[in-house]
Amino acid sequence: MLVRRSGADVAALHLLGPYLADFKTSVAADDDFSHEVMRRHGIPEDMATVLGAVESRSGRFGSRGRVTRELREGDELTLRDRSFAVMHRPGHSPSDTIFWDADRGILIAGDHLLAHISSNPLIHRPLDPQAPGPGRRR
Repeated sequence: MLVRRSGADVAALHLLGPYLADFKTSVAADDDFSHEVMRRHGIPEDMATVLGAVESRSGRFGSRGRVTRELREGDELTLRDRSFAVMHRPGHSPSDTIFWDADRGILIAGDHLLAHISSNPLIHRPLDPQAPGPGRRR
């Protein structure tokens, strides 16, 4: 609704366009992938089911959308008088992206550590399963 009312562009990593276009299917595929990884690595079925239920709830916090400006590693994103280098830095999520303003020494990143809770045990499937290297998950 915000995009529709404001006319704003939606800038995101290029790999997110197809994911967001069919959000419900993408989240279900993430859930299936996560469950399979847990089972493959010896997590008991009952625990995998519980963790899967927790993960599937996270899908309630998102919705489908359309990326109108695809960002890639090395692109520059200019917002008024600030320019940010776009850096794809996958972590537990394959779409983690950071924005670096070298002139001002400002880094904008989405992941963070919380002082009083355990880390996030959930993992997402690769957005580009054909990509070689460490981004592939088994």
